[in-house]
Amino acid sequence: MWNSRDLSYHAFDFAGYMPKLNTANPEVKDYLLKVATYWIEEFDIDAWRLDVANEIDHQFWRDFRKAVLAKKPDLYILGEIWHSSQPWLNGDEFHAVMNYPLSESIKDYFLRGLKETQRFISEINSQSMYYRQQISEVMFNLLDSHDTERILTTAKGNLQSVMSALAFLYLQRGTPCIYYGTELALIGGPDPDCRRVMPWERVAADNDMLNFMKDLIQLRKEVAELIQHGQVSLAEVESDVVAVEWQHEGNMLKAYFNQSKKDVVLEKGQADLMILGSISDDRLIIQPNGFVIYREDK
Repeated sequence: MWNSRDLSYHAFDFAGYMPKLNTANPEVKDYLLKVATYWIEEFDIDAWRLDVANEIDHQFWRDFRKAVLAKKPDLYILGEIWHSSQPWLNGDEFHAVMNYPLSESIKDYFLRGLKETQRFISEINSQSMYYRQQISEVMFNLLDSHDTERILTTAKGNLQSVMSALAFLYLQRGTPCIYYGTELALIGGPDPDCRRVMPWERVAADNDMLNFMKDLIQLRKEVAELIQHGQVSLAEVESDVVAVEWQHEGNMLKAYFNQSKKDVVLEKGQADLMILGSISDDRLIIQPNGFVIYREDK
């Protein structure tokens, strides 16, 4: 039976081939936990990503955590939950969840143009207080996945907007993640179109998007400690210009995102990473839809 509401048993999405199991039943629980530990014992996997994790009872996940961490203490447990997830992040179930609230805020602002700047800043500040810092430090931050349309499609092909969104993502506390093919400007609509094959033929030394991602990842590696331990502030410094500033022990990381319709000029003559910008007479000029990131050390 493919999909029916007339089933004699509970099923996920009313699909007969996906019956719901009673995870409170000791035999069922024992079987499932043996599956979870099998892959650690036999293949030394590094993590479990738990699909639709909010539809399984909390006690099962507590027992799951104990079982898998007993086999591998540094295993990463990631839950797929699309909303605020504090009940699963109290230290006895998951290490992190897929951070879809952050994803939607960033896409609404940079890719869809649906949010005013002050509302966007308010949302990001609010989300930063959802969880304890040690949870935020390992939160799984993403913009698209196998369950969503690809970000270049969301941006209607505007590669510069995608670069800005990715740069902002990589400046957030947590673990930034890109969906395969993003680094090669792969497009795709909603599932299953978002699961296109990897366009390996685009891999080349002169691929702008690939080189941008390499530079962005390298910069993130270099400032990871500052982001992990520092204090952050967001502000609208000019109309529709967002400033992100991280500070830690006298070191500073600054970024300016120009979402306005005019150029923005900064009295600064250097940049670590810049899109749609230029340097002239020791000034940074950021064009609309561009951004600049630079460091200031003590």
